[in-house]
Amino acid sequence: MECLKMSSIAPRPRVTGIHSIALRVPCYAEAIAFYRDVWLLEDMGERDDSHAFRTACADHDNLLLSSGEPGIVNIRAFSR
Repeated sequence: MECLKMSSIAPRPRVTGIHSIALRVPCYAEAIAFYRDVWLLEDMGERDDSHAFRTACADHDNLLLSSGEPGIVNIRAFSR
């Protein structure tokens, strides 16, 4: 199998910001406390099977946490 060369990959837009991110975390309660108490995100409570947070001045949930094997579930980014 041949490896992809950078020249064969279509150019990607430059990421200029993160709109929202959803993460799976193994220590659910500890992660909730961390983002609430250390990062001081606004705790929006439970949403379906996730826990939601917002940053200052946000009109939407910026961070969703769910319990499970660690990993990124979804990222929505701004680009130009």
